Amino acid sequence: MGKLKIKFHPLFVLYVFLCIYFNWFNKIFYYVITVTLHEYGHYFVAKYFGYQIDSMIFSLSGAGITSNNNFKSKHDILISIAGPLVNLLILLITVCSWWIFPLTYLYTYDFLISNLVVMFFNLIPIYPLDGGRILFAFLSMKNISKSKLMKINKYVCLTFGITMIIFYIVSLFYISNLNLLFIGVFLTINSINCDKNIYFDKIQSLNKKMNKPVEVKVFKVNCENTKELIKYLNPHYYSIFQISVNNKSKTIEEKDLFN
Repeated sequence: MGKLKIKFHPLFVLYVFLCIYFNWFNKIFYYVITVTLHEYGHYFVAKYFGYQIDSMIFSLSGAGITSNNNFKSKHDILISIAGPLVNLLILLITVCSWWIFPLTYLYTYDFLISNLVVMFFNLIPIYPLDGGRILFAFLSMKNISKSKLMKINKYVCLTFGITMIIFYIVSLFYISNLNLLFIGVFLTINSINCDKNIYFDKIQSLNKKMNKPVEVKVFKVNCENTKELIKYLNPHYYSIFQISVNNKSKTIEEKDLFN
């Protein structure tokens, strides 16, 4: 699998320094810890299913794990729900600690709030948030086109993003709420980039339209384990597997791994 690399976008680093400068260190510290534990939930479940996870990236639009693999729909549901479940577990442990050691309330209240916010925010059914990934994976299993879902997702993200930014501007006349601005910017950016990694549908559409050739790689393997085959998938080419096991041969295409 290799060691997981942790990467920070320069703008994210700048944002952290600004938070420290304006005495928001406690809040940004708890949120970074919360998001990191959330992403490790995704990472360990993805690793369990045999996917290659390259890095964990922190940026202004949030955090996420990167992979050259496209998750199978049934796996994507479990991988996506793992992050919010980690936050839920932390919430339960934190509340229990208040009963056993009441003084911990003073030091863990902000940590509990950050977990609560991250959990519920990620369950919003908008891609690539966890709720959106779960919804997309479920609908994909019902043979609904991801490309159609992405088009709807773009408009939903843009609408909610602009709405949140407007709410932030209005809040400036009362009590400013930076969270509205960050959510609005995140959703607006996401409306532009949300389909960046949906390469499987793109490959299929290219094959249908014949606009340009798609590179195909054929792998000769002696294993039928889908966890192992998934490791060969790459957004830059289409994979075909010629499997030979016990003197029997068969061919599996990349699209067969997503059924």
